[in-house]
Amino acid sequence: MSLLIGCSGTSTEPTAVVQLVPLTLGAAFSYHSTDTLSGQLAPFDRLAADSDFTVHVVQDTMIAPGGKWAKLDAPDRLLGPAAVGSYYANALDGLRGTIDSTLDYTQLSRLIFPYPAPRQDPTSYGTSLSALDTVITVPAGTYHCLRYDFVEPDPQGPFIIWTVFISPGTGVVERMMNVDAF
Repeated sequence: MSLLIGCSGTSTEPTAVVQLVPLTLGAAFSYHSTDTLSGQLAPFDRLAADSDFTVHVVQDTMIAPGGKWAKLDAPDRLLGPAAVGSYYANALDGLRGTIDSTLDYTQLSRLIFPYPAPRQDPTSYGTSLSALDTVITVPAGTYHCLRYDFVEPDPQGPFIIWTVFISPGTGVVERMMNVDAF
């Protein structure tokens, strides 16, 4: 089974620094979910096989000295299992996430998607940058993306590989879930 989501709208953040995912209050990211094999709802994913959804930045908070954290209303829909909480920040080493926005992002937050970074072994969280320039075409256009992979082993069930394609400054353009039943 394979679940695919594709971006149909983007949001930009006016800044001189290109961020991996724009995290401006009010930004919205709209997607369409498609199951490319069965057309059925995957029991381990809350997304319907053929549905539209939007993820919003609902709050941004200035934290000194760490920088700005943004709260997403449905981070799991945008990031899949890489969603570690509700708050996210573009840091010097990439996109970080935490459960509590009162934390200094240099402490107790998790590096989810390293940026800028070369292809590498998985981070301590389990994601790895596997391709530096993958061209993805979705209804919103064609984007040059970084490809991140996350393996979710389950000894009781299927082996799941999540792939997230992120265009720096645009955000998540496409997310795929590949399931191998063994």
